[in-house]
Amino acid sequence: PLKRKSVVLRTPTSAIDFNKPTDDLLYDLHCNLAYIDNHERSAKVTSGIASKALNKTLKLATCYGLRREGERLVLEESQAEVVRLIYAKYLETGSKNKVMEYLNNELNVPTPAGKDTWNMRTVSQILTNPKLSGHFVYGRKSKGKLHSFDGTALP
Repeated sequence: PLKRKSVVLRTPTSAIDFNKPTDDLLYDLHCNLAYIDNHERSAKVTSGIASKALNKTLKLATCYGLRREGERLVLEESQAEVVRLIYAKYLETGSKNKVMEYLNNELNVPTPAGKDTWNMRTVSQILTNPKLSGHFVYGRKSKGKLHSFDGTALP
């Protein structure tokens, strides 16, 4: 499109005229080098995050069932027991709704927010939180890469 419009791109150090084959090639070269640089930087960031996860030094936010102890997340045993019961009930019934009913009618434990009544969203968040199964997610909003604490990438 830049060739068709006879655009000349001016930078502080040069001008690229897209009608000249050498300038067009130079522009493509700059774009490819920038692409490679971005991917190398991304790989370094990913490697650093995976390394911190492997060493269990990645600063993750706490969640229901876990608490911070120094640099690490460790089980909050009373909450972890509720999480185990949630998973067990879900595996037994296959229904988040039945899990919610169980929590509200039989277990009678407060929600993570301290309320008396569990709702479907809270149950879903616990069942889908990878931290509670020993995994971490980063970039969830853009790519959702999932890695195990042993450093292996998960599908």
